[in-house]
Amino acid sequence: DRSAFAALPPRHEARSRFGLGDGPVVLFFGRLTPRKGLTLLLDAFARIAGAHPAAQVLIAGPDHGAGKPAEAHARALGLEAQVRFAGFLSGDARLAAYAAADLFVLPAVGEGLPLAALEALACGVPALLSPDCHLDEVAAGGAGDVVPLEADAWAAALGRRLTAVERGDDGDARASARRLADRY
Repeated sequence: DRSAFAALPPRHEARSRFGLGDGPVVLFFGRLTPRKGLTLLLDAFARIAGAHPAAQVLIAGPDHGAGKPAEAHARALGLEAQVRFAGFLSGDARLAAYAAADLFVLPAVGEGLPLAALEALACGVPALLSPDCHLDEVAAGGAGDVVPLEADAWAAALGRRLTAVERGDDGDARASARRLADRY
């Protein structure tokens, strides 16, 4: 139901709620299971974090076995200042996460059609997705990229998208995301 995403909380309030600051925000939203690719995401982000010191990664979702290992991995990579674990979010908190985000990411294997990716697109948040998300239209429609499950490829895609956000060049991708969501 698109109407659920029509009235998001104000962006500054959403960012304040999660302590995200003013830099670009990368959002992972889903169950924290190994197949969702959190280790790959963190490894890729670690490769570009120094070039984007104001960027934050917000990881939201219930822990199904990968949350604590992902938190430990983020610490081991020295990312504790740039990675936030929000736990399970619903209702207004869920909408606030989408409102705060500049980019949605899901480097998962074995996905069907990820509802969280469609919700992000409905909120005008461009997406980086793995091929296993089965949303090739994201790349074809200018609403993001489909990225092979390889840390260097994810780092390059994250770096390009974060640079676009920092330059204010992401408006077309946001509009494309909303248009693509309308198809679903």
